[in-house]
Amino acid sequence: MKVFRLAAVLGFTLLFALSPLRGVAQTPSYLPLQQGSQWELRSSAVGQSMVFLVEAASGSAYRVKWQNPWVKADFFFEPKGNQVLLQGLDMGNGLAPMPGGTVYFDFGASAGTRWSNSLGKLAVVAKGLTVKTPAGVFSNCIEISATDKAGAKTFWFFAPGVGFVQFGEGSAAFFLTSYKKTGGTNPSVAVTPDKGTSPAPGKRPERQGGLYIGLESNPTPAQGYSFEAKRASFEMSSQAGSRLVFVHPVWSEVEAKAGSYNFSDVDDRVKLAEMYGAAVLLNIRIIDTNKRAVPSDYAGWSWNDPRMQQKLTAFIVALVPHLKGRCRWVTIGNEVDSYFANHKNEIESYAQLFGALSPTLHQSFPGAPLTVNFTAGAIGDLKGKYKSITDKTEIYSLNFYPINADFTFRDPATSGRELQQMILSASDRPIVFQEMGYPSSAKLGSSEDKQAMFLDSVLHVLAQNQSRVQAVNFNWRSDLPDSVVKDLTSYYKLGNSGNFREFLASLGWFQVNGTPKKIWSVFQKEVPAFSR
Repeated sequence: MKVFRLAAVLGFTLLFALSPLRGVAQTPSYLPLQQGSQWELRSSAVGQSMVFLVEAASGSAYRVKWQNPWVKADFFFEPKGNQVLLQGLDMGNGLAPMPGGTVYFDFGASAGTRWSNSLGKLAVVAKGLTVKTPAGVFSNCIEISATDKAGAKTFWFFAPGVGFVQFGEGSAAFFLTSYKKTGGTNPSVAVTPDKGTSPAPGKRPERQGGLYIGLESNPTPAQGYSFEAKRASFEMSSQAGSRLVFVHPVWSEVEAKAGSYNFSDVDDRVKLAEMYGAAVLLNIRIIDTNKRAVPSDYAGWSWNDPRMQQKLTAFIVALVPHLKGRCRWVTIGNEVDSYFANHKNEIESYAQLFGALSPTLHQSFPGAPLTVNFTAGAIGDLKGKYKSITDKTEIYSLNFYPINADFTFRDPATSGRELQQMILSASDRPIVFQEMGYPSSAKLGSSEDKQAMFLDSVLHVLAQNQSRVQAVNFNWRSDLPDSVVKDLTSYYKLGNSGNFREFLASLGWFQVNGTPKKIWSVFQKEVPAFSR
């Protein structure tokens, strides 16, 4: 859980996170400081509250007491035009004065503006947001990110004339439940914007309740694969309700030897997440379905070999800055049960590697729950055969394709029941579905109608289980060109399987020529109700 783990592990970092209270144009103030004013925010996932109380004025500064589950903090804020200066900070060990003119919040800054002070770096992530809270719906909100000197990042949201309305992102975020304003009446809530409006690049979409749904938005071959093509493709998905970006970097042999890495694809995906306000689901595929996905020089090493941990840690450390603090879930390995089916003696050593990496991952991605990805077929073995791994994970991660051993597909009429049973079987912790999909090829016993029926069926189940499922990533927007299908068939060493090729070639929701399949209209119609 992003918020409270960060606080527990990085007490000062969380305290510094309060610094992100800056924003954009001020008419009225985004942090009205009046003695007696109080904000209470609560996280239903964490089950705890935080309170900000303006206790007293001392000269030109106001003492703001922050009561939270983790650290003690009193801030001495001085309003100055569109800025709020920090005169001093008391964390229970006495008042520590700040250098003169220390800017904590700059509500006149535009989106994308960055600045720093003695505590770390801050940036205006976006403005013009709508935030839904138990206390009401607030428009024209500002989101600020704060990064301390250790690289940990947190997120704050402010509404004009109100102040604090949200702390953190994702399922563990805190939302305003009550606001006591002295010297006037409380502001009325704003009107929610039209959901049909497409978010413009550089602007964050509306945030609201529900799970995160994403669509792997690969462009069609006709669009090409430039960043602009990727952006246009993702914008279509975002307009329909997609709020998730799946990032799965490759641990390349050449790069590992050189000690440098090509993260261009990661950078493109994270840039889209920033532009459209999406969360990032990160998968580091050291196992990829039926094979090891590590540099060949390391292929003979045991998973628990200290050298493996050292090399993988170096890769993770190099990767961290490219995620820009947007990573919300971390998965190590993809469909690992497919690999362990033929390498049962490696399960324990893999569990040991995962456990050894966990401290680095927690420090690198504060608050992001850690897990290992399995196929849906492993659901009955998560607490048995794979217990040594799942005992160390914090959520479950599954891939769900209603697939038979020969790559034909089961009737989509059963998909909803299968999904519901998986959710019930994993009832002891939240679930992320890293991949979910259904092809349209008639050779696999499918069709466009069946593909659309599959999505309709699983969305119905997901709507009933939003407290249990945190995210779902569907595969994928466009059918793949023949060249990519051949490459993937070779990569997974399944060259003799015509059905596997059909599966890869027809999994998309658009034909290669850009014509939408029937499943796309289902997504457009039903997914906005889930949208964060």
